[in-house]
Amino acid sequence: MTDQPDIFIGAVRIQEPVIAITSFVVTTFAFVGYYKTRNAKRNSSIHLYRMFILFSGISCLLSGFFGHAFSYNFGVGGKFSTWFTSMIAVSFAEQAALIRVRSYIGKNTFKFLSIFNIVQVIVFIAITIFKPQFVFVEIHTAIGLLLIVCSMEIFIYTKVKSRISLNIIAGIGMLIFAVLFHIFKISATNWFTYFDFGHIFMSLCLMFFTLSILWYHETEVRTV
Repeated sequence: MTDQPDIFIGAVRIQEPVIAITSFVVTTFAFVGYYKTRNAKRNSSIHLYRMFILFSGISCLLSGFFGHAFSYNFGVGGKFSTWFTSMIAVSFAEQAALIRVRSYIGKNTFKFLSIFNIVQVIVFIAITIFKPQFVFVEIHTAIGLLLIVCSMEIFIYTKVKSRISLNIIAGIGMLIFAVLFHIFKISATNWFTYFDFGHIFMSLCLMFFTLSILWYHETEVRTV
């Protein structure tokens, strides 16, 4: 909870209204990105990165309604809906990165890391159910995006100087800024809080992921 004042539309109470709106901004970037990449050349990694974008948008859509605007009606159950969807989104991105490096890391390593990805999301969801705290979502995101996805894409970039990897790394960089604003509770006013700053950086993250997919598509088209 923040100290952002509630607003009322008639008899309807809306909690943390600006935070809800900036959540929907993230959703807009996600849904537009998912739509714009609909014609991208299909392969498993691109499909999974598109799922990351889509589920990130769904997570923020649920967050706007159940985690913020009407959280007084839904409590922790409403937060579960957005937290778990976010974790699933991160798992999609992890698997996408693993597929992209599969030819470099070998079959057994790829299989082990893929199983680790599945176990990881199940464990963090279970932990969050028994101890409902957003910090576990943040830890899962840090492991998935920073430790796994970013390191894999950096590795790919060192091998082939991939513009796609650069966009993904830049997107994860935007998420780091989002987390820093959240950790240090950097707010402009109580009407524009660290949540709102975080949502702006999340939107930029999804923009970079979208660009990475579009770049992949255009690169493939040029080489066909």
